[in-house]
Amino acid sequence: MKREEWFGAVLALGVCLLVYGRLMQYGIIQGILLAVVFALVVGYFKPSLRKRAILFGLFFPTCGVIGGPLLVLVDALAGPRRDALLSSLDGGRSILIFHWFLLHPFVWKLFDWVYDALSVFIAVAFLFGDWKPLLRTCIGSTLGAFVIFALCPAVGPALVSDPKAAPNCIPSMHVGIALLCMVFLHGKWRWAGLIFCILTAISTISTGEHYIIDVVAAVPYILLVVAVDKAFSRRRTIVLQEQAQEA
Repeated sequence: MKREEWFGAVLALGVCLLVYGRLMQYGIIQGILLAVVFALVVGYFKPSLRKRAILFGLFFPTCGVIGGPLLVLVDALAGPRRDALLSSLDGGRSILIFHWFLLHPFVWKLFDWVYDALSVFIAVAFLFGDWKPLLRTCIGSTLGAFVIFALCPAVGPALVSDPKAAPNCIPSMHVGIALLCMVFLHGKWRWAGLIFCILTAISTISTGEHYIIDVVAAVPYILLVVAVDKAFSRRRTIVLQEQAQEA
């Protein structure tokens, strides 16, 4: 990579580690302000990435604004929780894995950091990958996931005893977004993405946020989302070409 690209990657990494790892704990106002700072800094040092930086900076605060009410709506519409069903599909192994990590807090903490580092990976993908299809598929897959959350409500082993926990289990969107980032990166970044996807899959189970079936379900779900996005993109290209020929 060029020196400027390395600078951008390190900048994105540092800002995201400080800001986005626990965005909701900072509050939405602080998140928006820090997102603006991120966009300004990247835009100043690397003007060609300015548009991407602005979109990335707005992405997380927007998710916070929209995601909260949507989860409340999903919780209101959802029927009985399906945690017992999802757990039975892997023979209770997800719960056993979660409890093993709880007994080994140092290892648990390492994977908890991996779980929180998704935003860092999104930053890298936005800055150095195909950001337009990434943005479309991130939005589309997330909105579609809310429908599935309502149809199959579950909260994961760590929250199963919390009656106020919002259902957002299957498919695992942590794994799903990580897969999207990997798909739209190039070259060596994609190999790094593959490693991160594997670590993220482990982290979702080790932290008790998901069952194994949630991780498995994320793969075909994301493949479907990418296929639909490509089909619409091809159709749009054909329409634009036809319009250009007519003009």
